[in-house]
Amino acid sequence: MFWLGHALDAASYSALPAKSVPDAALLIMQLDVRVDVLVINPALSGGPDFIAALHRSQGDVRVIGILNDANQVVHIPGVNASHPKPAILNEAAKAEWLQCIESVLANHHQSQRSFH
Repeated sequence: MFWLGHALDAASYSALPAKSVPDAALLIMQLDVRVDVLVINPALSGGPDFIAALHRSQGDVRVIGILNDANQVVHIPGVNASHPKPAILNEAAKAEWLQCIESVLANHHQSQRSFH
C-alpha cells in the first residue's frame, strides 16, 4: 500500500496509506477528510463493514478491491472495481494502478452527470 501511496502522490493525488482497517478509520476521522477512492483488500478483517460504513458516511466514495490473486473474484457490495496486487513493483504496475483509479473516478463522474 505504501508503494501505491507514493505512486499516487507522484501523480498529484493525496494518498493516506493505513496498515489496517482501524488505522484507516482513525485516520479519516482525525483528519476529517473526504475520501474519493478507497483502495482496500476486502479480505482484511473488518473490510466489508468498513466499506459499508464509508458508503454511509461518504456516499460518493468509490472502492477498489485489491486482489491477492488475479483470478480471485470479489462480490462485496460497494466495491466498484478490483485490481490484482502487483507481483513486481515497477513502472508498468504503477501505470496500471493509476489507470484503474482514473477509470473508476471517470466512470463515477460520468454517472453523476447523467443524473443532473
